[in-house]
Amino acid sequence: ILPLPPAKLPAWDGKLQWLEARLANVPPPKPTEALINQLAKAMVLDPATGKPMPGSPAFSQANFPVRICYSGETCPETGYWKIIWPNDLAIRWKEVIRHFEQGETMPVHQVERTYPRPWPLSEKITLRDEAVEWGLLG
Repeated sequence: ILPLPPAKLPAWDGKLQWLEARLANVPPPKPTEALINQLAKAMVLDPATGKPMPGSPAFSQANFPVRICYSGETCPETGYWKIIWPNDLAIRWKEVIRHFEQGETMPVHQVERTYPRPWPLSEKITLRDEAVEWGLLG
């Protein structure tokens, strides 16, 4: 094994580059709106707040409902709202999560109900718009 010949080093000015950068306190460049939106979409986050949205693994419904509002009332707080279904066996419910801005009117929802009837009649199914209870998700 042969040793390498000594390398020629550039002349040193006596300054440390990392120390100069730290003392200059130059903040990193801000990301563009396009980059923020791209990263938020990839992680299912709200680009304005950085909070997780429904569909994100970090989204939690542990404190549901934070607030309650009814159809026809104005939305008291911007956020994601979910229908709170009553314990009515006739209702065929599905999970509905929507985003509302503060001041919007909370909408009615099309509710499907099934009523059993004696044989040989099939069950009766009704579909109509009804006022529902909305709960704010965390």
